[in-house]
Amino acid sequence: MIIFKPTQLTLKDLHVKRDLMLIMKAIEGASFSSGLK
Repeated sequence: MIIFKPTQLTLKDLHVKRDLMLIMKAIEGASFSSGLK
């Protein structure tokens, strides 16, 4: 059984959340620019 340190888990979650936010911003930007055309 693998036990993660709280710091490692939160850091990993932060990276995932940041990546998700970047992806969402990229999708919003793409749909917005395509909507202007």
